[in-house]
Amino acid sequence: MAYTAPTEKDIIFQGRPDLTGFTASGTVDRGQTCIALGTLHAKAATADADNFIGVAVYRATNGNKVALAGPGNIVRCIASGSVTTGDDVQTASEGKVYSGGTQSKQIGVALETKSAGQTVRVLLI
Repeated sequence: MAYTAPTEKDIIFQGRPDLTGFTASGTVDRGQTCIALGTLHAKAATADADNFIGVAVYRATNGNKVALAGPGNIVRCIASGSVTTGDDVQTASEGKVYSGGTQSKQIGVALETKSAGQTVRVLLI
């Protein structure tokens, strides 16, 4: 699979390098939150995942390389429910994000208010 450079609409970088060298386990879409799976493998996060490692920079299919945006980056993710500016966000099913949860660890802070299904900018921590 050829690398496709992300556009500003897809992901925003703030001076930190991507996490590279990961192999996709299943299809991972650009902007999905990802969890660690085995040695240097990543897959789309599930709800309340505690092993979050980054957000996919581009789409990758099973067995292909995928780069991840890590802490310190501002990324665009899909909200699974209402998210308000300043909310702590956690992983949700299908690689989305949500706020108000108590089950999983915080992965970032919402930088804007959005409704379910909308794209929300998140500062990864």
